[in-house]
Amino acid sequence: MFTASLGVLLMSEARVAAGGRWSRQDWVELAVTLLKADGAPALTVDGLCVAAGRTKGSFYHHFETIDALLVELARRWRRTETDEIGALATSQADPRKGLRALARRSERMDHSLEIGVRELAARRPGIAALVRDADTAREGIIAGLLARAYNLAASEAADVARVFHSLQLAAQLRTPSDVAGFSAGPARRLTAWLEASAGS
Repeated sequence: MFTASLGVLLMSEARVAAGGRWSRQDWVELAVTLLKADGAPALTVDGLCVAAGRTKGSFYHHFETIDALLVELARRWRRTETDEIGALATSQADPRKGLRALARRSERMDHSLEIGVRELAARRPGIAALVRDADTAREGIIAGLLARAYNLAASEAADVARVFHSLQLAAQLRTPSDVAGFSAGPARRLTAWLEASAGS
């Protein structure tokens, strides 16, 4: 909570120095900060305005409802945590390098944002639809890389991609503070199986 509060304070001071006006994106970034630190219950209009040191009028100037902000937050999550990462991975000439890039990004990512967005999705159908689309896109990115890297048929690659993606989701539920540690062993075994299958 202290780290989040410090981040919000710095954001507020930066806005004051720039003339005191907050943009739509500033509110979204504040919501991301609070979601990572305190979870979905922190995302209320009152909570956001207190954290920002702004009035409700300032909030409602940009968003008609809290749900409108939360959908924007989920879109931002989809863009940064799926589309941009996927583009980086699939741009690699060697698909195995792309898979390793995804694995490294998964190890370094702030899983509190993932968990928070999924917590929001459990209560809001619009966000749930965005999360389902992101999960489908992630599995498609992984499947495409697997098919190229290990000469798998599309259906095989899709099945294996779902296992890899589900492993990360399970790790976020079981051990949110050590997702990489939870999933490292199973991921190594899956990769060894793929290597052996490709070599046979």
